[in-house]
Amino acid sequence: MPNHAPRLTPTNTPAYALVAPRATRRIFRPLARAAGAMLAVATLLAVPMVGCSGPNAAGFRAYGDSAFNATQWARAAEQYEQFLELRPGDHAIRTNLGIAYMNLGEYIKAAHNLRLVYTAKPSEDKVVNLLAESLARGEKFDELYRLLRSEAVDSQDTADWMRLGRYAMRLGDKDIAQTAYLSAAKIDAGQNAEPHLALFDYYRAMGNRQEAILRLRYAAYIEPNTSELTKRFNMVSSGSDRAIMGPTFPLRPPEAGPAPIPTPQGLVPSEGL
Repeated sequence: MPNHAPRLTPTNTPAYALVAPRATRRIFRPLARAAGAMLAVATLLAVPMVGCSGPNAAGFRAYGDSAFNATQWARAAEQYEQFLELRPGDHAIRTNLGIAYMNLGEYIKAAHNLRLVYTAKPSEDKVVNLLAESLARGEKFDELYRLLRSEAVDSQDTADWMRLGRYAMRLGDKDIAQTAYLSAAKIDAGQNAEPHLALFDYYRAMGNRQEAILRLRYAAYIEPNTSELTKRFNMVSSGSDRAIMGPTFPLRPPEAGPAPIPTPQGLVPSEGL
């Protein structure tokens, strides 16, 4: 009887059949099937969508984080969007999504996501700064000013008024900038030179040299030896009406209140007075 069994060739034969006798092949065949099954499982695990339970949130986050750290913004945004469909309350990932969209120039999408984070975590500096920047770049100026004014008025903090002033200067709103910087200087009460240096920049931009130099004198009183002070002093140290840095140049700012009255040497204030 002719033998109709298929002929084994290197092209249609498992690798173990080419090198092992028939008895050994009976042992290796189930092992090969098991290895193939394990390879299939490993391949599935490499994809974010796995398992009987459906999409894997951890996988989307891992892929998103990897793309984010590699500045692959489109890939990061795609993975984070899928992650947030499963975990919409993760504010850290939503913040990263906003950053990714900003880097893609998608400022409206960035503001949408950062606004959601701000609603859940109001007054957190990082979130406020990112939301403000997305609104400014997206030309949502009314919402930007509402946000920054609200932060400044509610907190009555020097840094928040300074932030409002910086955005106003950047956008050319000089009146808002002046009000914000003066408010910052008042709240600061002469503790830091920054508000006065900002007012120097403002008044100099407005062509008011006298007020600019006055604010520089206040800054010199508070912090007399800084590179920022020196840089600005050099701007007004030439010309016929140049400022001269001498012992009388520093001036106590009115926001600091009246100077304390020194106690005469050798006298001790009486208790109860």
